[in-house]
Amino acid sequence: MHGRTALVVDDDDDIRALITTVLARAGYSTGAVDAGRPALASAQADPPAVYVLDVRMPEMDGHEVCRRLKADPHTSAPVLMVSAEASEADVAAGYEAGCDDFLPKPFSPRELLARLDQMLAAA
Repeated sequence: MHGRTALVVDDDDDIRALITTVLARAGYSTGAVDAGRPALASAQADPPAVYVLDVRMPEMDGHEVCRRLKADPHTSAPVLMVSAEASEADVAAGYEAGCDDFLPKPFSPRELLARLDQMLAAA
């Protein structure tokens, strides 16, 4: 894990590109993948300082990815879950899976960066 590195995991190409661009402009080194299994493989190969993780993805949802990342000391790092599904139950499920913060979609780039910076400062 190093500095301001982030792994963006979202199956929506536009959202993934938007988050990656916002983070890169703010000085983050980013990686990006479109599904849970590649996220776990990428985290094993080069663990980031923080994850931006979508909840709804095919095959393996963000909750399961989060649980697996947090269960492994090598890949455990702060997780910011992002989701269009942001009911009280959805947010609670994210925290139960181990996320450190939850950001409903749509979100502002400024809020995304503020939350990530706060998570990294606390880590």
